[in-house]
Amino acid sequence: MGREVAALIVETMLRQGRELDDLLIRAQPAVDETEFRELKLAIGKVLGSMLLDVMNPIFEEHPDLRPAELA
Repeated sequence: MGREVAALIVETMLRQGRELDDLLIRAQPAVDETEFRELKLAIGKVLGSMLLDVMNPIFEEHPDLRPAELA
């Protein structure tokens, strides 16, 4: 994969991760404990897949694109 496309994907994945984290913070007061736990688990699965299936293969090919917070 070309570096430019890889960088765009990583940037998008990181932005989406921040947005999902923010969503959890905003949703917590609006849902009951069970719903929040289920939502948190589902979003955790999405975030894990984004890292393992999308970003880590990119970082193997382009290690310079790995942000410090994921080092």
